[in-house]
Amino acid sequence: MAKAVVTLYGDDARVYGSLVLSQSNEDAKTVIVGSLKGLSAGKHALHINVFGDVANGGSSTGGVFNPYGKAHGAPEDEERRVGSLGNIQVDEEGNAKVHIEDSLVKLIGPHSVIGRSLVIHENEDDLGKGGHELSLQNDLNLSIQTLGTFSQFFYMYTCFHSCINQFSMKILISIVCLLYAVQADENIPQCNITALTLLFYNDLTTASQCQVASNYTFMPPSAPPTSSDISAICNATACKGLLPLITKIPACYVGPVYLGEFVKAVNSTCGNGTNTPVATKPNYALRNAPVASVLVFLFALFYGLY
Repeated sequence: MAKAVVTLYGDDARVYGSLVLSQSNEDAKTVIVGSLKGLSAGKHALHINVFGDVANGGSSTGGVFNPYGKAHGAPEDEERRVGSLGNIQVDEEGNAKVHIEDSLVKLIGPHSVIGRSLVIHENEDDLGKGGHELSLQNDLNLSIQTLGTFSQFFYMYTCFHSCINQFSMKILISIVCLLYAVQADENIPQCNITALTLLFYNDLTTASQCQVASNYTFMPPSAPPTSSDISAICNATACKGLLPLITKIPACYVGPVYLGEFVKAVNSTCGNGTNTPVATKPNYALRNAPVASVLVFLFALFYGLY
């Protein structure tokens, strides 16, 4: 998925607008949507020009983008230039809504329009049907009214700083971790399930669920919790009913080094004969922790983009 945005402006400050372009892959149509204000009522030619230099009122933008050397035509014509997008209709109040789906305009590939300019002309485009020989080669009497340059546009959110604290995001990440990073192990004792759960979910656990949660803030971890920390967690019986679904996250979140130290600390404190030491198959989680970390990052990136 590629996206681009162009902000349009004219000599008259009342003329402005913006368009967003999106293309899912190189073979897909490019969708152009947006709105414009301040234009004179009627039809106005809409073109993509070769260059993105709009500093001189459009005189440096070059001609209409035409990488295949085609004659001038309408958007629906087989013989047409890539940059010929036809006309937009402006209402009596000077407003125009734009929605175009075009198979020749590309954001992906060697003929991408990113970095080029979008030009709206004062007059109507004759679409190569003006009855004049030059009509097939050029646009007659099309002075520029407004223009702008396409630039890359990213829908990117800082999910690891904001979205990560949302319950739904954590649940989704936990599912990814559960599927790709850990192996179900019914021998993990309830005491140790609690400890592992609280490592990641202390901020989601309310006092009614587990009063001890508010006493621990070792996420993100800087060092393994002490034996007294783990003992307090293990003894917090109110926590022992938390769902096993979210207990395996540390295997892919905290990384192999920290998890290894944490496992040792929990084993030394909670493995007292009545509880099985934590994770009877710890090597699986440790071995897959780096892979899972990458998967979590890609998942969060995808979640942020879409």
